[in-house]
Amino acid sequence: MAIKRIRFLLQKSTLQYTALGGVRFYKSETEMINSGTQITASATSGETQNFLVSSDAGYSTSSNYYLPYLVDNNKKQTGVYTDLCYWLTDSASATYTITVEFKVPLENLYKMEFVPRPDTSTIGANRGVDKPFDIELINESGSVSYRYNVSPITQLNTVQTFFIPYKSKMLLSSGDKYYSTLSLPVLENPIMTSNSLPYGVASSSSDYDSSTTAFSAFRRLPTGVGWRSKNFRFGWLKYDFGIGREIAVNNYVISLAYAISIPTLSPKDWTFEGSNTGMFTGEQVILDSKTNFLFEKITMNFTIKNREKFRFYRINITDNNTGAFTYISDLLLQEIPAKKMVIIDSLEETAISSYGADAIEINYRINEIVDKRRVSNSRDSGETFEHTIDMSKRRIDKITLS
Repeated sequence: MAIKRIRFLLQKSTLQYTALGGVRFYKSETEMINSGTQITASATSGETQNFLVSSDAGYSTSSNYYLPYLVDNNKKQTGVYTDLCYWLTDSASATYTITVEFKVPLENLYKMEFVPRPDTSTIGANRGVDKPFDIELINESGSVSYRYNVSPITQLNTVQTFFIPYKSKMLLSSGDKYYSTLSLPVLENPIMTSNSLPYGVASSSSDYDSSTTAFSAFRRLPTGVGWRSKNFRFGWLKYDFGIGREIAVNNYVISLAYAISIPTLSPKDWTFEGSNTGMFTGEQVILDSKTNFLFEKITMNFTIKNREKFRFYRINITDNNTGAFTYISDLLLQEIPAKKMVIIDSLEETAISSYGADAIEINYRINEIVDKRRVSNSRDSGETFEHTIDMSKRRIDKITLS
């Protein structure tokens, strides 16, 4: 399954600042994935032509360290700090999460480069990553496909290369045929940098303050502050995908940073609803409902049976667990398509790499069968291609050969 996001799970450095620089992604030994033109930038989020980036900490004092610079390959990977691309924070948190989302999911990732101790100027010695950290590769369904632990090098201003280990491909066999499954791209709401950017509109029934407005729950920060209602145990959070961007949400993910430590603030009773008018005055369709629900962990998935596309989605919370207000750290809306079954008759390397599955499960819905078997016999200077048609099952009105 293609890679949708890469997450860096960093530990607080023993240095004055925790910093990471010069991140590069490669499809092959030499083919780098270009970040493209920078569109928006802040200390904890931003967008380039090909990436969306977010983090739960940053350094807002200087724009030199705004988050998108971390992946901006239009800037230098090493050198003096004003010309570098790196992220910096002086937050006292014990851990930090940086997420890079690919606007077009990656089918292949060969290696990554990064600079654990950026900058060679006099201020460079007091910043960097000096503890082992994890890198997670997240697929289009939102699951972690691979997790790797990396020990950073300690040399200043030095590029460290991390090669993605070879991934096995799997097939199922029956007789002379081999079967696999292919996944279609997952559709989901973007990482929002405001209530209306990069697209769509996030809104809510009320906001606790200016730092907890609706879009704060759509930033892919499961442990962030997120959205809070204003002194109410109830409230709603809504997302408008926009005209022409309607999707059939069949999975939504709720993250609550304080689900365990302060359970009273967690939603308890709610409905998850879809609408094509956005009015929510009776025309909406209730897609899911929960009563007396208890969050047992920070992030929980809710899979629902829905094939209807809606422009607007809303979670309508009617009560929490007796807290003064209710909140959601992050809300992810997804349309996870059914898989395709593929049939092949060759165990050649190209066939396996093209159609082999990273993992094969048997508990999902198949909506299409694609036959990739080849039947051919040589005839002198040309070839004869044969295909058997069961006339008892199909009506043939016309056959065209070209």
